[in-house]
Amino acid sequence: MPKVSDDFMRDADASIARVEQQIAAAQEQARRGQQFQRDVADVRATASSPRRELRVTVDASGRLLDADLSDAAMELSPQTLSRLLVDTARAAQRQAGEQAVRIAAELFGEQAGATERLRAEIADALPQGGGTNVRWS
Repeated sequence: MPKVSDDFMRDADASIARVEQQIAAAQEQARRGQQFQRDVADVRATASSPRRELRVTVDASGRLLDADLSDAAMELSPQTLSRLLVDTARAAQRQAGEQAVRIAAELFGEQAGATERLRAEIADALPQGGGTNVRWS
């Protein structure tokens, strides 16, 4: 039986070491992904209207979880109240999105692809201009 050279064995050992490093890196990435999911599930953001007529709370996906209206809110016209509700919800959604981006940046890095994609998605979904699309018929 032919003898296996030392060079061949070193190359094989180096290949195994590279694969083991790749596996460890993939496991770490998976751990970070799971941590991201747990952390983002806990995100809540609350915003109040400028004169405190209402306050809303949303989760990381922007889903409305709570809305508290003051007596002063009941004195507003339906159009004004609707516009105020949408604007306040958008402010809370923007805050929740910013929290999610901070979590991604902490876990994956500020310049990581996942962080950049999340930042872009939030920017697209919640443009900075505060205009509303509330319509009354």
